[in-house]
Amino acid sequence: MPRKPKYRLDLVFEYAIPVALKHGYRGCSMQDLLTKTGFNRRAFYLEFGNKQGFYEALTKHYITQYLQPLETHLQQSEHAHSDISNYFLAYEKLIVNKGCLLINLLLEMGKQSKAIQHAGRQHYDRLQQLFISVLERAKEHGQLATSVDIEREALQLSFLTQGFAVSTALEQGKEDIKTVVDALFST
Repeated sequence: MPRKPKYRLDLVFEYAIPVALKHGYRGCSMQDLLTKTGFNRRAFYLEFGNKQGFYEALTKHYITQYLQPLETHLQQSEHAHSDISNYFLAYEKLIVNKGCLLINLLLEMGKQSKAIQHAGRQHYDRLQQLFISVLERAKEHGQLATSVDIEREALQLSFLTQGFAVSTALEQGKEDIKTVVDALFST
C-alpha cells in the first residue's frame, strides 16, 4: 500500500507563487524553492521529476486558483460593459505590483515547455470564448452596436488581458483598458 504524502501540494504551490513571481524560472534555484516551500528534495523529485515539471504544475495551479475565478465576472449579468470592466479591475488587483505568473512563465519558458505553452493557449482560448459570450449578450440587449465584430473584439480583449499584465508590470496600461472597453460600448 502506497504511503500518504506528508505534504499538501496546494500549500507547496501557494508558498512557491511569490518566489516564482519575484525570481521567475531561471532566477529561482532549487534550494530557494525547497526552502520557501518546505518541500524535501526527495519528495520534490518523486512528485515533479525536475524544476521544469514543478513550474508546469505550478502554472496549472495558478490558472485554476487565481485566473479562472476571475471569469465569474464575465458570467454574471446582462450588463456587459460593467462585467468586462469588473473582470479587468479584479485582474488588476491580482497582478498589481507583482505581475501575472502565467504571462511571466509564458515569456520565460514558453519556447522550452510545451506544457506551459499549452496551458496558456487553453486559458486564453477559454477567455476569448467568455468574452464572445459577454459581447453576444450585450448585442442581444442593445448595449453593443450591431456592426461590432464580436469575435474580433473578443480576441482584442484577450490580447489586452495579456498586454495588461506586461504593461502593469511596467506601471502603465490601466487607462488603456478603460479607453478600449468604453470605446467598445459607446453606441
